[in-house]
Amino acid sequence: MKDLINEGILVLNEPADAPAQRTLVVVGVPRSGTSMVAACLRGAGVFLGDRVNESVLEDKDLAAALDRADLAEIQRLVDDRNARFDIWGFKRPKALISVPKLMETLRNPRIIATFRDPLAIAMRNQISTHKPIGEALVVAAKSTVNVLRDIEALAVPQLLVSYEKAVADPARFVAALCRFCGISFEEHGAAMIARIANGAEGYLRSSRIHRAGAFEIAADGTLTGWFETSESSARLELLVAGVPVAVEIVTETIDSRALDNLQVTKWGVSAHLPPSLAARPQDIALRCAGTDFLLESAPSGDA
Repeated sequence: MKDLINEGILVLNEPADAPAQRTLVVVGVPRSGTSMVAACLRGAGVFLGDRVNESVLEDKDLAAALDRADLAEIQRLVDDRNARFDIWGFKRPKALISVPKLMETLRNPRIIATFRDPLAIAMRNQISTHKPIGEALVVAAKSTVNVLRDIEALAVPQLLVSYEKAVADPARFVAALCRFCGISFEEHGAAMIARIANGAEGYLRSSRIHRAGAFEIAADGTLTGWFETSESSARLELLVAGVPVAVEIVTETIDSRALDNLQVTKWGVSAHLPPSLAARPQDIALRCAGTDFLLESAPSGDA
């Protein structure tokens, strides 16, 4: 009967005699449960970095090196951690994309890959980033396939995890995670199970993107306004009756500030509209490109 139960957990490439020293690499589509796995590992006392981003449980130093594909710095950090810990790990959802040869730098790497219903990922992204749901769903589905392609070519041990199954039966998931990572379930299982939550408050705050803005159009066709966002980069586009048109939009940084654990940058916005468009202010809109976020059309003097 046990063989008929879908546990949502699959172990691949596990050797008969696994070494005691292990490097745990948590990957997956962003918002697929990688933070849940990292929280469980932390609950067992697994080292995840000297400087950890507490919102997403990622090693700031190693993440920066991975994003730069700085192999020398990655090796330095790996050697440091190897010297200090028999078992350590890190979470970086797209680590295998950033550095394809990452496995060659790690000591006894073991991959933990999370998978989640693409619609749930898309809806989480839509809530957090205002990305149109259709576009977000396509991205989530393609990203899931890409993760699978990235890991199936690797001959290292792998633990594939269904996020939905893990949340539905935390004890079963944590027991499998402990076996794969070389962690004592009897000693750490309860603390790890307690870390499992569908969207912890701190994570939800950090995973959203803040956007706000407004604009006005003067009689001479001069468009002025402001836009602020927590994104590292963003682009505005002008819509006329809902259709994008090619008009140069100039942005200039005004200031940067912290807002509820987010770093927000504010820009001044300006453009000069040709007479044909200036005569139709009621049809003009400004949108953050690639999203459905629209700046408010402010009365004169309020932008």
